[in-house]
Amino acid sequence: MGRPQDPLRDHRPDREADVGCAMSKLFPDTRPEAERVLIGLLRRAPIPRKLEMLGELNAGARQLALQGLRTRHPAASEAQLRRYLADLLLGPELAGRVYGAHPPEGGRDAA
Repeated sequence: MGRPQDPLRDHRPDREADVGCAMSKLFPDTRPEAERVLIGLLRRAPIPRKLEMLGELNAGARQLALQGLRTRHPAASEAQLRRYLADLLLGPELAGRVYGAHPPEGGRDAA
């Protein structure tokens, strides 16, 4: 049976035909040759750069989540938006224990 195939870990130049097929599942709109180059660059990147990229992805995801919350709650203050974000990130129960109840409804604050 063996372990499940992981295209990022199982890439070997001698298995190029197999990897090209498996890799197309990662980026369906990208040519296999381009995927191989991208994955090679990501693998060779130093760990600090990988951590930097991860931080950038997390910051981008947070900004997208906040923008979605602003769209759903246009009258919410920045404090309320941060609390809604905590609900998304931690779940309502843990966010409530960590940050307390939601701030009262009202206009925007300066925070």
